[in-house]
Amino acid sequence: MALTSVGPQMKSALATAVAAMALLTTVGLVRAEPSVGWLDVASDPPAEIFIDDADAKLVTPQMHLPLQAGHHTLKLVAAGGKQSKIGFSVAAGKTTSLSMQPR
Repeated sequence: MALTSVGPQMKSALATAVAAMALLTTVGLVRAEPSVGWLDVASDPPAEIFIDDADAKLVTPQMHLPLQAGHHTLKLVAAGGKQSKIGFSVAAGKTTSLSMQPR
């Protein structure tokens, strides 16, 4: 809907909402887009990847997997049931690289 098709009160309300969002985004209370980082993961031998206990449906090695910034868990399951699990953190805009050997 174009602003020309709304009344003056609606135009004022929309302008106020846009200004408020711009201010909140500027001071960091609202993010313009999600905080995303990336994970590079390798293992010897190759293994199935589980992130935060969810099957990623991928096998190592994998590069540049997008993840929400914050703390996560990585579990690798190799043939024969050998597995390893660790906690790790991803920072927004950064890549975390992990290499593990399932045991």
